[in-house]
Amino acid sequence: MKGTGGSAFPGHVLERMDPAFISKALRQVRKGIVVIVGTNGKTTTSRLIAELLRAHGYKVFNNPTGSNWIRGVNSALLDYLSPTGKLDIDYAVIELDEGHSNRFISRVRPNWCVVLNAQRDQMDRFEEIDMITQLLRNVAKSCDRGVVLNHDDDRIVTIADDIETPVSYFRVADDLKPMFPSDNELLDSMLGIETEKVKDTHRSDDDVELVSVGRGTASFKYDGETFTTPVTLEGAYNQQNTAAAIAVVKRMIGDNLSHEAITKALTQVKPAFGRAESMIYNDQPLEITMVKNVAGFRAALSSFDAKGWATMTMNNDTYADSRDMSWIWDVDMSSLREGGVDMVAGVRAYEMALRLAYDEVPVRAVEEDIFKAFERFCDEHPDQPKRVYGSYTAILALRTQYLEAAAGLDPAGIGIVEWKY
Repeated sequence: MKGTGGSAFPGHVLERMDPAFISKALRQVRKGIVVIVGTNGKTTTSRLIAELLRAHGYKVFNNPTGSNWIRGVNSALLDYLSPTGKLDIDYAVIELDEGHSNRFISRVRPNWCVVLNAQRDQMDRFEEIDMITQLLRNVAKSCDRGVVLNHDDDRIVTIADDIETPVSYFRVADDLKPMFPSDNELLDSMLGIETEKVKDTHRSDDDVELVSVGRGTASFKYDGETFTTPVTLEGAYNQQNTAAAIAVVKRMIGDNLSHEAITKALTQVKPAFGRAESMIYNDQPLEITMVKNVAGFRAALSSFDAKGWATMTMNNDTYADSRDMSWIWDVDMSSLREGGVDMVAGVRAYEMALRLAYDEVPVRAVEEDIFKAFERFCDEHPDQPKRVYGSYTAILALRTQYLEAAAGLDPAGIGIVEWKY
């Protein structure tokens, strides 16, 4: 049985047939296993880590599509195994869903991990953010060679106080911090109060700092030097993910880390499924961005100028999207006010339209069927670049139905067991 680039179904069958498959396969990894956990940025960061390691000459396994339950990792492994079951790999780079991460570490012990952030997301699954944080803490405690933490997330940084494994941090420069509020800072800003500042005691000699972000460039500081490189991934939040990736690769390969290899990786890595993917569709630029919680939607809106772009939103409420859509009421939509939103689509289209109205954002059309909505959106704005913000299953359906063939995209390679639009 071969995989399908990360689709969940083959791995789901395999997990039923042989629950120990994942541990037996990953036991063959020569140099070590790194896992990436957190609410936002996992898929992009895991891709960046994999590309950085490959640029340094290592053979790497990665589950690159965001199918991050054990079944998704199993499916991705099938594409790397020889017919006799051999895995010729130096490093395994594995993104894990928060809810399934602790099942993974009960079967496979990772050597390193990156803990990106803890944000309020899918509360129908996790109930409370402290539950998410505890799951992430358990992953960090399971690692035996090193842990990289987000210095600017007040929940994540305290994980260092509970573990004996060597810890380093990724951070952003002080003038960039307003772009990356923690969950507590987001909540406090909504309540109109100032977040209490805690004395910073978390530092290491291996920290990596995002110093600046330009158009197509970013600068990072580590080992006392600032390094500027061209980058292909747009958006400041992608450069924060890059700082995380550099930090863990630095811990993994030490003095072998090279500026030349970093630049090689950062100029050839492609956006992951739904992470600000850019393409040409009907002779116009089209960007699709998946948004699934307050922090992610806020980061997307602040990273991309709406001026001159036709804008569409799509929101479903399946289990994979999150049944609870109340989080959209905590997102400041005012940046869309000047140009308005041209089409609102999806199962929860009318709720999103109402939310936009509360921020005085003009809504020009509402259509629950995302396929009809997308066709109308394109027909009514033939000469404008277009941007679509959508939930997981909405973006997945749109991409596979229209964009992979028409825009020449590689297949997303993502499947959800027992899911259909």
